[in-house]
Amino acid sequence: NAVKQKITLSIEASGKLYLNQSEVTLKALPEVLSHIMKDMPDETVIVNADQNVNYGLVMGAIDAAKSIGVRKFALLSKHEGAVQ
Repeated sequence: NAVKQKITLSIEASGKLYLNQSEVTLKALPEVLSHIMKDMPDETVIVNADQNVNYGLVMGAIDAAKSIGVRKFALLSKHEGAVQ
């Protein structure tokens, strides 16, 4: 039984993106994410965005993930906790 690895996409107020602690550009996100998810294609991507991040950047990151087939997302805010 494989250990479940969480996939976390963090977006800082500065606009920097991190995929599991590693900085990544929006352009490179689909390629890096597809490499991480190749063994777990149905995994949920946790989007952890600072509340001051531009909404367009959050949507751009989600769209980039959707472009490689990600369908499950959990949205968090660094100041508000989980969004239901």
